[in-house]
Amino acid sequence: MNNVKNDSAIEEPNSAALIQLHIAEYEALTTRASYWMVMQFGLLSAAPAIPVLGYYLHQVWSSAKVKTMVGWTTVAVLQLVAMLWANMMLEQFALVKYIECHLRPQIELLSGSSNFWLYEPYLVRHRPINPTWGNYSMAGATAVVLIVFVLVRFSEFSQWDCLGLVINLGCLFILYLMSKRIGMIQRAWAECDQHLLPLLEPNKNDNEQPQLPNT
Repeated sequence: MNNVKNDSAIEEPNSAALIQLHIAEYEALTTRASYWMVMQFGLLSAAPAIPVLGYYLHQVWSSAKVKTMVGWTTVAVLQLVAMLWANMMLEQFALVKYIECHLRPQIELLSGSSNFWLYEPYLVRHRPINPTWGNYSMAGATAVVLIVFVLVRFSEFSQWDCLGLVINLGCLFILYLMSKRIGMIQRAWAECDQHLLPLLEPNKNDNEQPQLPNT
């Protein structure tokens, strides 16, 4: 009997300690996600300087070949910035997937409850913007920039334009693959959260007005 009591006394502190460790890990991960978001906004705020610098260099050089390469290089650098942004998004989404698909189940097992951290499950059905628009926004924006630049250069298209177009199409394809990967990770954690959706459904009884007693 004493051994059983001692074992139960040991298990309870261990469960509580593990929950505290998981919560500490969760806080560290969310802090890291906040840093990634700050870096993303900083990167996007610096992006407008790239075409301004490209335009300045285009005015400085007199050679037509150099002007052409400066234009295509400017577009390529913008795509590199977009790829950096997408890579940061991949890091954030991998972090959320780890929390929802690996960390949450461990805490559910230890606590015996699933009624916590319900914001991401809530967004599965109530996300204000279709995630496809966000996932492919950078690839779509750079594709539009690329099409506009080709139209501008169309009347005097040269072999240097062909080279710049091929390089930028390669960058755009990589950006598309990264955007596709972002969507795959998002769908993966949404599947992990499917069992939590009933917790977020409103209780019909709560919407009914209580009947007042007759006086």
